[in-house]
This record gives sequence, structure tokens and C-alpha cells, in this order.
Amino acid sequence: MKFSSIAVFAAFLIVLFSYPAQAQMKCGARDSLVETLQAKYREIQTVYGAVNANRPIAFELWANSKTGTWTIFTVDPQKKACIIGTGNSVGFETPGHHVESQDG
Repeated sequence: MKFSSIAVFAAFLIVLFSYPAQAQMKCGARDSLVETLQAKYREIQTVYGAVNANRPIAFELWANSKTGTWTIFTVDPQKKACIIGTGNSVGFETPGHHVESQDG
């Protein structure tokens, strides 16, 4: 996977919100969340990674480039996912190519 500005943004959100907001986030089984993202919003996994080496928490960013919807969540080793944020105006950027959502 190529490093991009969206990956930096996703990592920033994880660091900023994962610790203090844990009690306020909606959490559940990762598989169930992924089913909903695929069926209801037609989102696909766009970015994933580890928060840091000392804490076995991963993050995932799912998005739909046609509708602009996106969801970012953490996943723990027991595959419990906690949604950090959602939105409806995402754009994708790769070196030499820029794609915006329909809203953009």
C-alpha cells in the first residue's frame, strides 16, 4: 500500500481520539461492522495500520469513493471494533492523481 495523506490523517485521528473517547465510541464485533459497511454503505477498506508497536490496536478506514461516505475505527486483538468517526465527503489522492467524492 502506498503512503498517502489520508493515511497520515487516519493515524492522526487514532492518536487524537482513541484514548479519551473510548467510553463514548460505539463498539462491537468487527465482522458485524464490516458487513454493515459493505451492505448498507458499499464502503471498502481503504487504509489500515497499527496505532503503535507497544499497543496491539489497529485502525481501519473504510470509504465509498462514489458516495463519499467513510468510517474509521479501531480494532483490538479480540476483533472488537470501536468507531472513531464517520462522514460523507471523502476524497482520494495518490501521487499524480486526485479523485474527489461527488460532493467535492
